[in-house]
Amino acid sequence: NLSVSQARGCILGYEVTFFYNNDTVQQMNVSTDDPSSIFLYDKMKWRLNLPLKDISSVSVSAYNALGTTKASPLPMPTAGKQANEPTIYLDMNEQNLTVSWNLPSKFFDSIKQYVVQYKECEPGNSFDWIKVDKNQTTAFFRGAFKRYTSYQVSLFAVSNFNEVSQLAAARGYSVQGVPSRVPSFGTSHFSGTGVTLFWEPVPSSNQKGVILYYQIGLNTQKGREKNLPIWICGDSNFKVLIPSRKMYLTKHQQKTNKIYNVSVTPDQGNMTFKLQDVSPGQEYKVWIRAVTVAGPGAEVTTTFKINHDEDYVYLIVTVVVLVFLCLFGCMLW
Repeated sequence: NLSVSQARGCILGYEVTFFYNNDTVQQMNVSTDDPSSIFLYDKMKWRLNLPLKDISSVSVSAYNALGTTKASPLPMPTAGKQANEPTIYLDMNEQNLTVSWNLPSKFFDSIKQYVVQYKECEPGNSFDWIKVDKNQTTAFFRGAFKRYTSYQVSLFAVSNFNEVSQLAAARGYSVQGVPSRVPSFGTSHFSGTGVTLFWEPVPSSNQKGVILYYQIGLNTQKGREKNLPIWICGDSNFKVLIPSRKMYLTKHQQKTNKIYNVSVTPDQGNMTFKLQDVSPGQEYKVWIRAVTVAGPGAEVTTTFKINHDEDYVYLIVTVVVLVFLCLFGCMLW
């Protein structure tokens, strides 16, 4: 909101213009006496209660009985981080938020001041911003920051021509917790001695902290083979033993023999990871969990087994042996 000295009279309202990526333009008038429900006013600050999806920039101008100010533009940040962009650092607890940043020299001469803003990532009322002199590289907020809740912190630059641009953004938590389990986890694309795992990342509302990586464990289910007797040609005195493929498992014969840490990137969609050098014919149990600084979350498990041609060879050999033994037994009988 404009100060009394800047307003030069009673501010009647604001004109807000949205510029979309498809070159369309939308203009909204916000009255100070009867504002729209999508604009919230709190302690000299106006806040738009709508997502800015597909919007390339926004401009705002104020008006009174004598006229309208020059519009103040705000370009929306584009995806991807460019080289030499500023980096911001957060030091946050439940009562305080300290934001610091470094700035390449190429930005300094054109900047008049900074604006530092924080807002709750999930729908909520936690929102604030302050103006900072160009010679400062630190901003401080005092507030009640919720535990296990994500906050988006943004650094804006105001140029000597009053143009506003976003320089950097970061996400922080006052207190981090153990994340929830991944919503889905499965296997696909069996090939040779490899299998591809896929999973849906933990939603931001359930992360409860910054996900450092996803941890995958591969359990080999080991068993012992047992020979089974087979009666031939109806002679109860004649029997042979053939190798059996049946596996007998106990709870002590399962162990985790490999653990993998899979890194994450911001705004990553469904994730995949390929397990190599798994043995055909062996049954495996694989689990996954998300990890924050507070520790790993709950595991989600699935099982898989890769079949191979050896099973068919084994079957053929077994049938041939049985036929031979049957003939031999009949001759003796």
